Amino acid sequence: PKHPVQKLFIQNLEKLSETKINHIGIDGCGLPAPSLPLERFAYALTKFADPTKLEGIDKKAAIKVFECCVKYPVLFGGSESVNSILTKSSKKRVLVKNGADGVFSAIIPDEKMVVVVKIKDGNMKAAEIAIAGLLKDLKILDNEEVKKLITQPIMNSAGKRSGKMYWLEE
Repeated sequence: PKHPVQKLFIQNLEKLSETKINHIGIDGCGLPAPSLPLERFAYALTKFADPTKLEGIDKKAAIKVFECCVKYPVLFGGSESVNSILTKSSKKRVLVKNGADGVFSAIIPDEKMVVVVKIKDGNMKAAEIAIAGLLKDLKILDNEEVKKLITQPIMNSAGKRSGKMYWLEE
């Protein structure tokens, strides 16, 4: 990254994850797409779920970022994105955000917990179903929006339904 904001993003992610980032890709959103072990990414997000792990300006920033994202979810995902739908349906309790190539995360401060999903082949529809299903099974979210997301149609090239992907119920 060459832009100062992109450099600052990487520096802060390294600080939060306590990991040196050596490889950075581009996913098209404007921010760098760092290669980071999933557990280090989840560790970084725990600091948003429990800002008491941070101090000073970092703590204030983590709280402000979470509050702004849950207050205005369409600004980081658009009105039809799974990010926005799940975040909005949580009534400001959960921040759900997708990443590049099959990654989805949920920050849940009430539980001081995060959920991170990575679908190995990068399938975003599978990641959407997985994050919604996990939030339902963990009893974090259970509403009509979640129920719609945990079963999704598979359409063929002619636009006809040819199957479905779904979360396995217990």
